[in-house]
Amino acid sequence: MKHLLLMIVMLCFLGLIPETTKANGSPLPPMPSQAAVNNVISQTSGIPYTPLGVPNVVLNQLSNFTGVFANVRHQIDVDKSISYIKTTRRLTETVMPLLNSGSAVLDPDITAPGSEPRPGKIIGALFQPSRGVMVIVAIFKLNTFGCSNCEPEKIRFYYNSTQYHEYSIIWGQFNGQPSLLDQGSLIAHKYSCVTVGIEQVCWEPYSYSAVREEPTPKDIAYDAYTDAKDRYDLQVDFAVDDAVPDIVGQHQRTQCRQQLTNATSFNFLSQCRPNLVFTSAKEFQTNQPIGIFVVTHQTNLRAYNNGTGQFMGNLPTGRYLVRNATPSINTPGAIGVLQLINIDSNNHYLIPSMVMEGFAQSSAITEPRAAIKDGFVWGRCFGY
Repeated sequence: MKHLLLMIVMLCFLGLIPETTKANGSPLPPMPSQAAVNNVISQTSGIPYTPLGVPNVVLNQLSNFTGVFANVRHQIDVDKSISYIKTTRRLTETVMPLLNSGSAVLDPDITAPGSEPRPGKIIGALFQPSRGVMVIVAIFKLNTFGCSNCEPEKIRFYYNSTQYHEYSIIWGQFNGQPSLLDQGSLIAHKYSCVTVGIEQVCWEPYSYSAVREEPTPKDIAYDAYTDAKDRYDLQVDFAVDDAVPDIVGQHQRTQCRQQLTNATSFNFLSQCRPNLVFTSAKEFQTNQPIGIFVVTHQTNLRAYNNGTGQFMGNLPTGRYLVRNATPSINTPGAIGVLQLINIDSNNHYLIPSMVMEGFAQSSAITEPRAAIKDGFVWGRCFGY
């Protein structure tokens, strides 16, 4: 016996017996059955979008612009505008697209005024409490009036009728005419965007401390990810640095809109409490999660039984890995299903979703990101 033990020790020392490795965690639960998925789809007609709108005081200030901007107040699509509201209930940014943005053409049709006049196109408006109300103008090269296929060079935010801030632009194109879901605007941690026809114009925050929230969303997402790695055998990493807060649920968003519409101060909107922090996976792998949801407060987001697909009421607060339960459904606007894998317990759920492109094809934005548009992650939006 002693000789046998000695031989085993020597073999281990020489590396001839492999070490026993500890598993990374339990396997992810199985994907829901097709019957359960079909039940969810049959009980829903998609996810009705509930807009937060735009404060009246902001719209009134747009009426103060003159010259080529004289009519901008009436060019804004209030219902497709998107706002970033921190977990502290403070509004930091509202991005307002053009009316009928899906049928617009991104061509220079005005002379953008100021110290360096250039061909330009009004593509929306922007409100940042830190800087005020501004008109968004895409700027083109000289002598490009009437060019319908010229790519813009810069973006300007006009804070009055002649003065502006100018920044680099991130330009992309959708795969054909964008769906209704992809028209309008959206806000991610690193970008804000508006759709103009088949094109999308994005820009980076001028100041993260002024128009984003750091580090709370990141910390919330990181804690959930850390615990998920301990419980499950995950094969994907997550962009926790890009986590964003959002308000989901028809009731919650309707209450927020009522207050936001008439607000004149934006430091604490009592009826606009974000109840979800979410982020996306850094890459796509079959049957792996595409995101993380942390439901921090009550929401009337519809939840369905993971096993049967039957309606169960509102999604409980909790921390969830998000998996696409309908990966073969990829037509923008089509109804799909997300599986929410509970990180803390065995209570998993299904929720309805819809397909959208989110970010247009761009050489600068090469990976999907979590974005505020009543919720968007990896080609799937969610909301009610």
